[in-house]
Amino acid sequence: MADKFTVTVADVKRVCISTEELSIELNDVCYVLKLKINLISLGKLASQCI
Repeated sequence: MADKFTVTVADVKRVCISTEELSIELNDVCYVLKLKINLISLGKLASQCI
């Protein structure tokens, strides 16, 4: 991470995000217990053709 603090990934799964207009599925999403917010990698989105 940016502050050189490391975290442990508890699990890796597929996640679905849905709105009224769009539904996308993200593969290989890391679940990190110590993070207080959700982060989305723009590079990961681009590589999955979202």
